[in-house]
Amino acid sequence: MQNLFDGAMARVHKQQGELVGGVDSSSILTLVQLDPLIAEFHLSPFHAERLDQNVRINLHQADKTISGTVTFISSVIEAQSGTILVKVELTNPDGVLVSGSRVSFDPAPM
Repeated sequence: MQNLFDGAMARVHKQQGELVGGVDSSSILTLVQLDPLIAEFHLSPFHAERLDQNVRINLHQADKTISGTVTFISSVIEAQSGTILVKVELTNPDGVLVSGSRVSFDPAPM
């Protein structure tokens, strides 16, 4: 049988025998994709405006340096925080990085 989903199960919302469908539109489970992993940063306009899409940058987690590619730079400054959303794609074939891990951003492009 072929796998229809590729990822790691993060949370089960329904147990065996529970009602699924009808007027209940809640999720059955939460599936997360770990490779590639997408890191989201909310950067100051000063740092975000110095980046370009498809540019490789360095991220840091503890004593590791991780290379990633900028895939998205929002064109809107979020009013409450005064920051710009930036997404960076990280290859993670061995699952070394866990979804929700904290990494820091090195503003100098590679």
